[in-house]
Amino acid sequence: MAENLAGGSVALALLANSLATGAGLVALILTFGPVSGAHFNPAVTLADASQGGLPWREVPAYLVAQLAGAFAGVGIANLMFDKPAFLASAHERSGAGHLLGEFVATFGLLSVIWGCARRRPSAVPFAVGAYITAAYWFTSSTSFANPAVTLARAASDTFAGIRPIDTPGFIVAQLLGAVAATATFGWLVPAHRATSDTAQRIAFDKMPWTTAPSGVRSKVHESGAHRLRLLEFTPDLKHPHWCQTGHLGYVLEGEMEVAFDGGTIAFQAGDGVAIPAGQAAKHRPFARTDRVRMIFLEENES
Repeated sequence: MAENLAGGSVALALLANSLATGAGLVALILTFGPVSGAHFNPAVTLADASQGGLPWREVPAYLVAQLAGAFAGVGIANLMFDKPAFLASAHERSGAGHLLGEFVATFGLLSVIWGCARRRPSAVPFAVGAYITAAYWFTSSTSFANPAVTLARAASDTFAGIRPIDTPGFIVAQLLGAVAATATFGWLVPAHRATSDTAQRIAFDKMPWTTAPSGVRSKVHESGAHRLRLLEFTPDLKHPHWCQTGHLGYVLEGEMEVAFDGGTIAFQAGDGVAIPAGQAAKHRPFARTDRVRMIFLEENES
C-alpha cells in the first residue's frame, strides 16, 4: 500500500511503512503478550531462552511458528495487492553499511526489550513500537531486526523486500546484535534472581501482633514496594464507615461476608479476594465464624 500511494517517493513510502509497523507492533504485543510473550522474533526467543526466561525445549516450536507466521503474512499481503503470493525479491541490501545497520537495529531492539522488561514491563509494547518506527529512519538497512521477517521478505519483490542472497549477512548481524545487547544488559540492568542471599522465609509466627480497632489485629512484612499483611478479625469488628481501599488476598481460615452498596459476597477458607479501589466498590467485611484469618498483598505508599 505504501509503495502504491507514495507515487515514487521513497521517503513517503518509508514513512508509511514505519508508522504502520510501529503501530501494528504495539497492538500485537498488547494482544499476544499475555499468551506467548509476543516474541514474533527468533532473536528475541533465543535471547530470552539464554537467560532462562523460556525453556529451551519450547524454542523449536516458537521458531517454527515465527517463520510460518512471517511467510503467511508476506503471502497474504502480496495477494491483497494483486501480486504473486511469493516472488524472490530483487531489492538489493548489501554492503558493510547495511550489515552494521542490522547489528545496530537489533542491538537497540533487544536493549529496549531488556531494559523495559526488567524495570517497566508494562511499557514494553509502546517502547518496542516507538523504537522500530524510529529505527526505520536512523539505520541504513531500515531495521529488519528479525531473522524470520528477513527470510520472509526475501519472498516479496516489493519496496520492503530483500534479495535472498543478502539474507545470510543480515541474519548473522541480527544475531550478533542480540548477543551483544543481552550481554550488555546482563551487566547494566541485571535480572533479579532469587538466591539464598535474596530469598527469605517470612516467619509470621515469630512476629508480634499489631492491634487496631477492636476485633482486628495484623502482622506486616515489608519488602521493597510491597508488603504482606496477615490479618485476623472476629465478629467484634465493626466498620462505622465504608472502606474504599482495594484488596488482593486469600482467606486462610474461617468464613466472612463482604457487604457492598449493591449486595453481599460470601467468602470462605480457600477463596481468593479481589476488590478494586474506589467509591464504586466501597465495602464492609463481617466475620461469620469466631475467627477469620487472611493474607493480603499490598503496595507500600511512596
